[in-house]
Amino acid sequence: MLTMRIQCNVPHDRTITLKLPDQVQPGQHELVLVVDKTGHEEDIVTNAEKLMQLSGAVPAFSGVDGVKYQRSLRDEWS
Repeated sequence: MLTMRIQCNVPHDRTITLKLPDQVQPGQHELVLVVDKTGHEEDIVTNAEKLMQLSGAVPAFSGVDGVKYQRSLRDEWS
């Protein structure tokens, strides 16, 4: 398997041309394309923001005081 990291500018017609190195032999291959959202910072949500979106979403924890629970765990470690 060959892994390549290539930076490119995607034009308005969203067409790119890729020339593979000589070590890739002609024939049937599977290509995997990953499009990074670089340059679209307003679309990027941090892990902390994703976690906060779940706040209050689990009914089983609705009556649990998170800070009190953390303190009890720390007390166990002492």
